[in-house]
Amino acid sequence: MVEPAVSRTMRHKGVHERVHNGVLLSAILGALLLGVLASGAHAEPVTATGSLSSRHTDNVGKTNVKESGTESTARIGIRHVSDPGQCQSDLTASLGYTYWLNDFYDPESSAESGFDGNCEIRPGLNWRLRNNLSQVLASSRQNDTPENRSRRNIFSTGPMLTVPVTSVDQISASVNFENTEYEDPQVRDSDRYTGSLGWNHLFDATLSGGVSASVSQQELDNGAETDSNSVNINLNKTWAATQLNASVGFTQRKNQFGSAEQTSDGFVGSLSLTREINPSSSFFLSASRQITDQASDFTLQFGDVNFDFTEEAGVEVTALELGLNKRFSDGTALDVRSYANQSDYLETDERENTVGLRFGLNRSIRPQLSFQSSVSYEYLRFESNSRDDQRALASVGLSYSLTSDLDCSASIGHSRRESDLRTAEYDENWAQISLSYRFL
Repeated sequence: MVEPAVSRTMRHKGVHERVHNGVLLSAILGALLLGVLASGAHAEPVTATGSLSSRHTDNVGKTNVKESGTESTARIGIRHVSDPGQCQSDLTASLGYTYWLNDFYDPESSAESGFDGNCEIRPGLNWRLRNNLSQVLASSRQNDTPENRSRRNIFSTGPMLTVPVTSVDQISASVNFENTEYEDPQVRDSDRYTGSLGWNHLFDATLSGGVSASVSQQELDNGAETDSNSVNINLNKTWAATQLNASVGFTQRKNQFGSAEQTSDGFVGSLSLTREINPSSSFFLSASRQITDQASDFTLQFGDVNFDFTEEAGVEVTALELGLNKRFSDGTALDVRSYANQSDYLETDERENTVGLRFGLNRSIRPQLSFQSSVSYEYLRFESNSRDDQRALASVGLSYSLTSDLDCSASIGHSRRESDLRTAEYDENWAQISLSYRFL
């Protein structure tokens, strides 16, 4: 049966209203908590900046048929971090407006924000509130253009209770509500309720471990439900210059939509290792294997992982990231990242593999002048149609401080994608200039 146009319009309008209301609610709650935090702790001043940028490219649509264009963006941003105290908060937010001179795309507004607040209500009892609003790719099969991006908001809040049982044992419990909403009306929004209970034992001053269990229920706006149960063993170890956090466990997940039901389970785990090699160098390794879904905050933990929005039943994802940070005696900073991830979509048996490498260099030429460069390479494999893609990007730029509050920058770059699917291929040369002013 074909859905009437009026019905589709009203449904899409309702989804947009839910997105708007959810984002507005998150912003109000964040502002209220920020006020509480600011009143409960001596906070650093709010930093406000405004910027104007213009970017010219010879392939504005990132297709195999080139068309040049120029996009101009005006942006305003704020930054606030409270000092340590009973309440702590970290807020970053920006609003932007982009206009394409050749009208290749319609003008669009953009918004990004991140808020993390935590208040100690009483000894052992904390309340945490987090919100993340960002632009995300709808599908890694397509190129990064406005048509393949959507705004996503993840809001979560809940209490955490820690009760000491003995001098070396403690019990912890938490309850959390998470709401995920997308600007795209074709992507399902969801509410997630999670409860967890754990026991932790301190073996010595540098080693602790324990057991935790969690249950969660996710409700999508189309009526589908997902129940998940997990049990994990946790370990934390600290050395003089190294810190290790690890967990291993088992997860069972059940999806239900109408009379259809699907069950999946498997072993899960995570590993985080950070090491200070010397005063000027550090290394980190992060790894995780989870059974989750496209609405979760997994992509916030691993920024190089992109989930396909159309997949709603769940995804079994394995991600690995390694990094090295090095600062030389002349002030030059080198950042190296490598990553690999695999996403197995449980409903369609689709599998995506990604391997990437990224280099970043920042060098101060003069007190007011600095040089930046970056190079990245990424290999993608889509198993369903045996498709292999390669993406590469290189850029160089200069930044100059005109005054203590006014900066300008210029950069040039090249990006390209090679693929077994010809319509996905493109190569692009671009140049950008920008001006930034700090008001506060």
